Order: sequence, then C-alpha cells, then structure tokens
Amino acid sequence: MSKRCCAASCFNAVTTNRSVEYFGFPKSNEYAAAWAKAAGREDLLDKSLSNIIKYFLCSEHFSDDCFQDPPHNRKLKKTSRPVVVPIPTIFHNNFNECVSKALKEERTSMSVIEVDNIVGISEQMSIPETVFVDDSLNESEEVQSLEPIVIEAVGDVVISNEQQTSDYAEPTDIEVIEQYADLKVEEEEHNLSFIEDTATPEQLMHSQQEYDDGDTFERTTYTELIVGPNSCRLCLSIKGNELFVPIFDYGSEVAYILDTLLPGAVKPDDGLPQQICLACLESATRCLSTIEKFKAIQDKLKELQ
Repeated sequence: MSKRCCAASCFNAVTTNRSVEYFGFPKSNEYAAAWAKAAGREDLLDKSLSNIIKYFLCSEHFSDDCFQDPPHNRKLKKTSRPVVVPIPTIFHNNFNECVSKALKEERTSMSVIEVDNIVGISEQMSIPETVFVDDSLNESEEVQSLEPIVIEAVGDVVISNEQQTSDYAEPTDIEVIEQYADLKVEEEEHNLSFIEDTATPEQLMHSQQEYDDGDTFERTTYTELIVGPNSCRLCLSIKGNELFVPIFDYGSEVAYILDTLLPGAVKPDDGLPQQICLACLESATRCLSTIEKFKAIQDKLKELQ
C-alpha cells in the first residue's frame, strides 16, 4: 500500500506529494505514543505497537533541527542507544493544498465527449467522431478562437443554453464544451445501457442526483445509480480510481473522520464501497472541523461555570 501521512488534517501521500519524506512510527512504545498524540491521533493508542509502526508521518511536521540533512529533510536525527527520536511539532490543515489541487487538476484534465450528430461541419474540415480537449490550452482562449455552432451530444452530456437558443446560419467550426460533473464518461448512453443490462435489481437504487456546471448550463437529473466497488461510499457517484481516497488504507485519516461523523456506520467488512471521492472528503473534513470547534467552545463554557 502507498504511504500516507496519518496526522489529523494532513492529506499528504506518496501518490500526490513526493516532495516530502514519509517516516514510519518509532518502534518504541514511548515515542510511538508521543507521535500519535502530537499528530492528533489518540485513536492509535488503542492499537498494538506492531500495528502502530505501520503508520507514517511526513517531514512537514518536523522542524529543521530534527533532520541530519537540512534543508532536504530526508533523514531524521535519531539514536538507538539510548533511544532518542525527534518529536513532530508542526501541524496545520493542508487540505486546500492537497485535495483542492487534485480537484482542480481533475477539472482541467483532458475530457472526451462523443458526438452523435454534428450540424454544419465546414467542408474544409474532417472532424473525428471523438473530440479531445487538450488540457494545456487555456479554456477562455480556446472558446474565443472557435466559431460556435449547435451540436447534439450522446446521452446526458450538458449543452450550453446559449447554443440551444441561438440561430447559427453558417457555422464554420465546432465549439467543444468541457463538462465537469460527478458522473463522467461512464454516464454516457452506451455505458448506461451496458450497466442496465448487466446489473442486478438489488444493485439499482432509485435516487436523484442533480449537478450543475454553472448558470449558463442546463441542470441534468439522474434517476438510477449503481452501488458497487467503483462508487463513492458517501454520495454513490462513480469516478475513476485515481479520484477516490481509500477509507481503511494504512495511515489514512479518512476512517477516523467518518467514524467521528457516522459512528459505526462504515466498516471494512460490510461489503459496501470502501472509498470516498475527493468532494465528499472535503465536505466531511469541513464538517468535522466545525464540530470540533463547537465542542471546544462548549468545553470552555463549562470551565467558566
């Protein structure tokens, strides 16, 4: 399994941030407990040392004087006789730096829109059935450089209201609309027909999910969702594996967050999805932070009594 920093409100992982080092917990009960308390992970104290040492903290939580090689900060100062291990002292919420960055990359990554019927193709152009949008292009410059025409898209691809109401007599190019929604390519018509043919009745849930790309786009409603291994545990949306965060991965704080918000509702052996999407992780983290603030204020009020 990939290494993840287990500190509360730290979202660094080898898969998303290789610029920091990841250190396994000390093989000492005293120092392992000190690391867990400093990282806000008192829940680890209930585990055996053999399990605690499987967790990691990243180098961002240690001051420069804790390292043998500053400013690279790849090797901690520690001795075995006597056992002396640096204690992490720097902790802050880096959610916006890690998760929001990943969401931004998802929105700007290359998207594929399959076009069923294209109206008014220029005679000089040969347009393939599948149109790719290069994420290296600036979206605003790209749209300005193309002459807008009406296109019909497969399935539930969102079409601009402006395109539906405007009358273009002689279009010369194709305006490619990049769609970002909870349900992506898997929701297109050919994939949905495949899912409906292969899914069991028990897998189909009657639900409604609305998503909106902004005021200039139509809102699309979905009435059927699939509950399976590729669904988000909290919102049931279907995404690519790289857009999920495992709930029970070693060093992951997601299980702690969900158990605090939904005590006993999410278990590793319940046969339900074992990951959540980045959007739900952001919402859950903010919810937990709000609850912790409320609790802290109540504790202070009790002290004043």
